Amino acid sequence: MAAGATAKTFIMDEVGKYPFASAFKAGEPTIKGENGWRTVPLLVGTGGSFDNGADAENFFYNPESNNFLAIEDAVSGRKTGLFLSGLYRMDCKKETSLGSWLREERGMDIKDITELDKIKIRVSDKEKALATIESERENMKRNPDRTLYLKQIMYYPLTVDECFLSSSDNIFDIEGAKRQKNRLAQVERTGTPVVLYQDEEGGVKHDFTDMLPISHFPLQTGDSKDAPVIIYEFPVDNPPYGLYVAGVDPYRQGKAQYSSSLGAVYIYKRMHDIVGEKYQDMFVASYVARPDKKEVWEEQARLLIKYYNARTLCENDDISFIEYMKAKGDAHYLERQPEWLKEIVPNTTVQRDYGIHRSADKIRDYLHACFKKYMEEKVYEEKDEEGNTVKQILGVYKILDPLLLEEVIQYNDKEGNYDRVVAAELAIAQAMRMDPIFGRVSQAKDARVAAIYSGRGKPQLFNGSKSIFTARKRKLFV
Repeated sequence: MAAGATAKTFIMDEVGKYPFASAFKAGEPTIKGENGWRTVPLLVGTGGSFDNGADAENFFYNPESNNFLAIEDAVSGRKTGLFLSGLYRMDCKKETSLGSWLREERGMDIKDITELDKIKIRVSDKEKALATIESERENMKRNPDRTLYLKQIMYYPLTVDECFLSSSDNIFDIEGAKRQKNRLAQVERTGTPVVLYQDEEGGVKHDFTDMLPISHFPLQTGDSKDAPVIIYEFPVDNPPYGLYVAGVDPYRQGKAQYSSSLGAVYIYKRMHDIVGEKYQDMFVASYVARPDKKEVWEEQARLLIKYYNARTLCENDDISFIEYMKAKGDAHYLERQPEWLKEIVPNTTVQRDYGIHRSADKIRDYLHACFKKYMEEKVYEEKDEEGNTVKQILGVYKILDPLLLEEVIQYNDKEGNYDRVVAAELAIAQAMRMDPIFGRVSQAKDARVAAIYSGRGKPQLFNGSKSIFTARKRKLFV
């Protein structure tokens, strides 16, 4: 490192394997002069080596804020660092001449290229590389070790996002989450931003707002953390207690002002048999924000829970939101510490009145498994005359929040704040532990959901789908 000296060369290799931002900032004064940087620092990383890559990801996706050259990605349109995809792999090259390459690839009109044509070079055969990558990925899908499939993607990435996958800590269906996120972007599915308030009679009402939801994960420099509630489906009139459940992951007041931790609430609608209401077993609202005053977040979260009359499972490592609900007289919405925790950690000594803690590995693993099961469950399957599956739709396609999907894609159990995933897992776990509800939605197709998959001439997403709650059927609500 060059701290205290004058650096002529500044190179940091494999930056995805360790936190380097502090070291870089310590060395930065050594390359500064009266006219700016005296050298060009190079930060280099390899696809598949980003298990400790939070700093690398920050510098790559925010190059200008770190005084690095920004390059527009041709696929996503985002400004990032320089990305060399798997199309440039060494085993897929073809021979040509420098003259031909300058004419065909660079469009240069050089009159006398005789000498240039004598210079033989090897360049990327992108068509061959793409075919090779797709074939290798398809073959690796058959391997029972999913880690090897992820490594195949990371070592030969086709998009910038594939560089930052983690093979060791992400148990979720990354490819499925990416497909659903891209689908939402194509149809511009966004939800409705609102601000909730309580009227004179104590009822919860909403106002539409121009406030924008948080649009990046992780948060980028300059992003506002003050965001609205997002509604995908408004609550039914006088919702029965048990139709909706909520998962809540509060944030600690004492964390630094610039912390990336957010408060997250997800409202989940269980299966039901109310005529005319067709969303089932899916998230219908969310609130993810960190306003300047925590009381603002707590009040919007409380009102959202009341709005849907939701049974609420709260993460209780920090009890400030639980205390806020109790002070407002709304503790009856909160689930007490679940008895089923004893099935997962029989010897736990943690005893709290409300909510669930995530301090034990077995509890976190259980919550992950619930969410994973929800996302990977088949909700629709179409077969041909010979019984071969020609179309399959999984539970992940029922997630309408692109930032929740992005957290799923980037999830790493060892580092980072994944507040949306935590809140969503709590809601799913609560729903799965409640008794199943009789009935299913109407046979009529829901135009709101069908619009996402329109134009394909095939059965829509939820017509004929099944629920994850396929166990005992006893009573309507508990």
